[in-house]
Amino acid sequence: HHLGQALIKIIQIGIILINFKYMALKEPIVIDNFHKGIAESVLTGFNEVVACETETYKGCLMAGYKSTRTSTTKNIVNTTITGVNISTNSISLSDYLSTDTSEIFLIINITAGTPPTGLSLNTDYYLRRSSGSTYVVYATYSAAYNSGTSIDITGTQTGATVVLITPSEIRHVAKVGTRTFLMDSTGRIWYEAYSGAILNIVDGNNISSYPGKGLIVYKGYLLAFNGSSVDALSILTYNDGDAISWSNGCFNPSVGGGFQNLKNPILGSDDTVYWLNRDISNDIWSIGSIYQKDGQVFDPTSSSTYTLNTNALDLPEDPTCLEQLNKDLLIGTDSGKIFKWDRVSSTFFLPLDIKTKNIRKLLNVNNLVYIFSNSNSIFVTNGTSTDILFTMPNHTINFPTNNPYLGGQSYAYGAEYSFGKLYFISKTSYGYSGIYSINIKSGEFKEEVVYTQAGTSSVNTHALWFNSSNGFLSYSYDYYLAPVGTTYAVESAIANSGYYYQTFVPYIITAFYKVGSTYNKHTFQYIELEFLDTINPSSTYGAKVYWRENKSDTWTLITDLIGLETMKSYLIDFAESVESIQFKIMLSGNSTKSPILKSLIAQ
Repeated sequence: HHLGQALIKIIQIGIILINFKYMALKEPIVIDNFHKGIAESVLTGFNEVVACETETYKGCLMAGYKSTRTSTTKNIVNTTITGVNISTNSISLSDYLSTDTSEIFLIINITAGTPPTGLSLNTDYYLRRSSGSTYVVYATYSAAYNSGTSIDITGTQTGATVVLITPSEIRHVAKVGTRTFLMDSTGRIWYEAYSGAILNIVDGNNISSYPGKGLIVYKGYLLAFNGSSVDALSILTYNDGDAISWSNGCFNPSVGGGFQNLKNPILGSDDTVYWLNRDISNDIWSIGSIYQKDGQVFDPTSSSTYTLNTNALDLPEDPTCLEQLNKDLLIGTDSGKIFKWDRVSSTFFLPLDIKTKNIRKLLNVNNLVYIFSNSNSIFVTNGTSTDILFTMPNHTINFPTNNPYLGGQSYAYGAEYSFGKLYFISKTSYGYSGIYSINIKSGEFKEEVVYTQAGTSSVNTHALWFNSSNGFLSYSYDYYLAPVGTTYAVESAIANSGYYYQTFVPYIITAFYKVGSTYNKHTFQYIELEFLDTINPSSTYGAKVYWRENKSDTWTLITDLIGLETMKSYLIDFAESVESIQFKIMLSGNSTKSPILKSLIAQ
């Protein structure tokens, strides 16, 4: 009897203690300080921060700046010539980007059938829209741009198959002044204009060898690395639509007698261009260099104006990328080692071992070099020691658990720096990849970009860069779109333009809050949304709030504010009894502004 009473007493005390414990947790949940970004754990902070702006008003939450498409490829199947007008030298196409009829210029290649007399198979032509799907045909982009002399078409044959040529996978970026030039995987060069129109081609360089290996500006010339040689274009006064005259194969930095693979050039602080050089036949890697001779004006077509070193340094293993740090050149490798070279010695110094594989990008910011590889960590080195700057949380949206590559999978433009933040690609060969940022000082981490193209559930991002003319973040990616197959696109995120994500694309997901127990759930009464300024909520502008009790649960809408008055603060009934809770907040801006959320309070 006494034992039973004692057990009952213990149980009663336990219940009291449990109730006391969760009474302490029944304080309001206050969700603010949105600038903290994605947390390391689902229990300690925000789980996801996607396409949100948190820096304009520190601590507040806004819709992020929207992306706009500047270029796209839709690889149209069975596009044909359906009409010919010999008096205007124009052709009509059966199917051309019906959703993009504002685009004036096209580049085509006739791949099969019988072309109209005056045109040939396997030749690029430049088209200028005259009306509808009818285009005047030119031999160069400059002629099309300036409505110059068109090609004389004398036959009216129809039915020939046409392939539309637009940028494919962007691999390299070169900037000079307010101009940005891009090299794609075919070796073609494109000019990114400020207007946001389709990228315009800088045609005429060599794309027949080992294309798409590197692009750099040196002494007023655009140097295009195409595997076995280098092409050059004077761009001191280049404007979109100018007549173009490339000097192809102007110098050939060969090593030994083997076939070459020249890639990933950089401009050193000693005013010398360095690149990775491979003799494929003999499997020898080295560093090549070129610099202007004293007292000369660099001319890539005149060897008397420059000094070319085809083998400035032999390398012991496969290199992937170059970067400079103070007087040294750093060489990243597939093995995870970084070799240092002072640019004058006959050999390199002892390497840094990063304890990772496949280094893909080295990025110097204020004499610290950030290292991106197929690890979920970003490393940093001062040239003597290395450390981990940041490790990507494994709960991050669409985190690439299979073979992740921070900074891109293959090429040189997978990471950039701007105003205190590292922007980088998190990429995998198994589907989704995204663009993220980490604030070096505060540690704020978030996903920056939501892709605007249809069918982007599986996205591979190739490169990102900041446009020279306006500072906007641009990026290149591909996705699969049935039935036409792989599709490439280039977009720009219009930072500080006042054009915000709409249709409730931006969102955050909070931590899970433990507020009760199985036998003593907490009952909420309301939530309160407080904004910095008054808002006029609608179906396209404002905020939505959802909740769930478990991670596997579907989201349940609490409020979308539609129909409510213009106010700064909203008190919304919320009568739910839960053991734990998580919230999702979605925002929608418009072309001029975004709601500015200060906090969400759940009581």
